[in-house]
Amino acid sequence: MRPFLRPFWALCLLSIPAYPQATATLTVGQVGYFVSFFDRIGSADINPVIVGNNEMTVERIFDMNPAESATLHSAAQTFRGTMAELRQSENSIVAGKLVLTDADRSSLAQLVQRRDQSVSSLAVSLLAAVRPETAARLLADAQATIKLRAAKGVQVQ
Repeated sequence: MRPFLRPFWALCLLSIPAYPQATATLTVGQVGYFVSFFDRIGSADINPVIVGNNEMTVERIFDMNPAESATLHSAAQTFRGTMAELRQSENSIVAGKLVLTDADRSSLAQLVQRRDQSVSSLAVSLLAAVRPETAARLLADAQATIKLRAAKGVQVQ
């Protein structure tokens, strides 16, 4: 490498934004918020055109830049794959049964826990990957939604 290019590359590396790490864990209410959040932008049950429109709306509401939009899209796709796996497991548990056993109910509860763990991981990764102001807007919306649900008497799962 030519000596005069080294300072240029060093400057380029220093100019890459290093966003602070997001909170490592989320509250139960925040996980519930992000389950709904990812469901709106990554559900296989919703028409793909509507999902795309929902994703664009989220990008506009939270003022995401192109890199953040790509991260959001990737997280939505991961959510979609995870939910497909969980749904397949759920279907195998309840297939052909009119009454669920305690073991079946326990297995379904474990699937809900796996979903929540996956969503929590996706949300923490998303919050860590976006700009601090975007993460703050996402978390503020989560808190506002949690307060609204509490005011309406909606129980968090």
